Amino acid sequence: MSQYQQVPGTPKEILRAIRIFFGAIITGAVIFAVIVVVMVKLQGHLMPEIEEYEHIFLYTTAIVAAICWIVAVNMYNKGIIAAKDSLILLPGKLNLYRTALIKYIALCEGPALFGIIVFFMTANYTALAITGVMIIAMLSKTPTRKRVAEDLALDWKQQQELE
Repeated sequence: MSQYQQVPGTPKEILRAIRIFFGAIITGAVIFAVIVVVMVKLQGHLMPEIEEYEHIFLYTTAIVAAICWIVAVNMYNKGIIAAKDSLILLPGKLNLYRTALIKYIALCEGPALFGIIVFFMTANYTALAITGVMIIAMLSKTPTRKRVAEDLALDWKQQQELE
């Protein structure tokens, strides 16, 4: 039995699906952040009784974000190396690329959402800044044709299949 499932569609369609998924995840996090900022602006500080513990929430958010980012980068790099070094056809490589990207995004999005929730509870913009950093980390892996071609070390023929 094969280690990967063959993805239906052309490489161009597969890359388009990856890009749509990526955009939806980023958009969801940004919309959630905007909604929470508006709510905090309208309602003010949600839980004033936790004010003395606010620094614990911020440190926890920062530590979780840092750990998740380090793990995400390591997992992404391992996944890209596995895809690049594989001898499978381009659709299979794109499947491995998608898997690596989803793991990276998931590990970055968790702390981003946690930062939004901490901001909602504390109204401290530092937590929102951590969310911003994690969103930027996700955007740094935007699946463009050029990035996919570079990451997977595609030859000219495979690059043509993406266009």
